[in-house]
Amino acid sequence: MKTEYIDLHEIKDVYPAASACIGYFDGVHKGHQKLMERTLIAAKAKKLTAACITFDPDPWVVLKNAKNIPHLTSVKERIRLIENTGIEVLYLVRFTKELADLSPAEFIEKILVPLNIRHLVCGFDYSYGKYGAGKAEDLKKERAFDTEVVGAVLYENEKISSTRIEECLRKGEADKARVMLGYPYSITGTVVKGRSKGKTIGFPTANIKPGDIYVMPKPAVYAGICEVAGKEYRAMINIGHNSSFNRYEDLSLEAHLIGFEGNLYRKKITVRFYRFVRDEIEFSSLEELKAQLTYDRGVISSYSFEEDAGNVLE
Repeated sequence: MKTEYIDLHEIKDVYPAASACIGYFDGVHKGHQKLMERTLIAAKAKKLTAACITFDPDPWVVLKNAKNIPHLTSVKERIRLIENTGIEVLYLVRFTKELADLSPAEFIEKILVPLNIRHLVCGFDYSYGKYGAGKAEDLKKERAFDTEVVGAVLYENEKISSTRIEECLRKGEADKARVMLGYPYSITGTVVKGRSKGKTIGFPTANIKPGDIYVMPKPAVYAGICEVAGKEYRAMINIGHNSSFNRYEDLSLEAHLIGFEGNLYRKKITVRFYRFVRDEIEFSSLEELKAQLTYDRGVISSYSFEEDAGNVLE
């Protein structure tokens, strides 16, 4: 997939005629994937390039001067997920105050028309232009391109959205988040030095510093898979303060990789959350903690991750 970085004042007007979907696409969840599927179908039928239009930074950074906004995916991960759908060209538009101030008509004239969009795909609730004044139905009136408006993709009779997935993660519902995303939620980071307390009781853990500001799931123990150096390991993942014997004031992300032997320090690692196992517990003794961890490891070792991987919304 080719990625084009677009600035409002540097659009070259030499882009291929395209069928394109448009949105922020945090998480590239099943609802977003539906838009991309319709884009690919239209591109093939109309003999157009299959494209995607998205934005960076997050519009809330500009519109509300927000900082440290947690996301489901980093920009790099968003690009990779979009590429995996089969999209041929990604237009990554720099979101600025000037762009936000464009009227709906100016947004079309200065962004969509120069990008040579012939067929546009958007969600039913998509809005554009200053104050979001332009709506999906307004786009259908445009003569410069055709517009296809896609309805909500539902899970448990509710619309799938990035916000809903975030809410599930903050409740510890990693399984529901996985179904709505179409893949397990993940956090990528670097292994940093910890206090090595887990190692002394037979449960060495990788202390992970996330590489971006991610949505952090509810403090708890999760069953998951960790990928490091191209290899995958079942993992007991803990998010919490380790309140029993090794308390951290800030939330920590740790993972015990089942069957791994070696040194993970400074290595890049991706943690994938499949299932909630239990809430964080405060233990009265190291023996009680070790017994619980032994039990948790046994439970996680017996999970069918292959079955979970196939349990996605169709």
